[in-house]
Amino acid sequence: MRTTTPFLLTFLLVFGLQEARAQNAAADWPMYARDPASTGFSPLSEITPKNVTGLKQTCSYALPEMTTFESSLVVVNGTLYFTTGEYTYALDASNCMLRWRARHQMQGGGGAARGVAIEGNRVFRGFRDGTMVAYDIKPGDEIWSTKLTETDGRPATIAASPVVWNGMVFIGTSGAERACGCIVAGLNAESGRVMWTFALVPTGDAPGAETWPKGVHVGGGSVWTSLTVD
Repeated sequence: MRTTTPFLLTFLLVFGLQEARAQNAAADWPMYARDPASTGFSPLSEITPKNVTGLKQTCSYALPEMTTFESSLVVVNGTLYFTTGEYTYALDASNCMLRWRARHQMQGGGGAARGVAIEGNRVFRGFRDGTMVAYDIKPGDEIWSTKLTETDGRPATIAASPVVWNGMVFIGTSGAERACGCIVAGLNAESGRVMWTFALVPTGDAPGAETWPKGVHVGGGSVWTSLTVD
């Protein structure tokens, strides 16, 4: 009995931790459409058609800035994350108290920003000046910053929320209204290094570029929302 009891207690503790982690993971919404496959599905069942009319506001947070608000809300371990053009916010989801706010200052203000993606201890997002940033999930300190450029060398524009999977951050750029050389980029989540880019509209010597009429300015291919990893 003395030899089996410690094993049994250890097993129960491990099982309990695993169950708690599974419940926490089910409650999390770590990126734009919840997962890399963009299912947009939550397994939670507390809110039903029968009780949805009884939902009530528990707290609110007034933004200390004048801005447009197009951010998808992301929740991990009881913290709510969202973005504006220049700021990234982290709030206690239970009482809407600010945990941290980080600013990436830009000339001319921010513009539309559709949210963050979270993996491990990092919060990832893009900015309208083409910058991708990773923040530490606890204090909100910047870990790395990477500038993306379009196919013609101009600064990229990022409005979408990124997707994180398998140690990589995936993001698309936008700006078709100015005939952008828009791209999809894959960055190393640990270092921010650009691993590869893909031009959404082929130009120069890229396959398919020869199909454009001669003498026209070629551009476009905006990515306004998050990608899906299949």
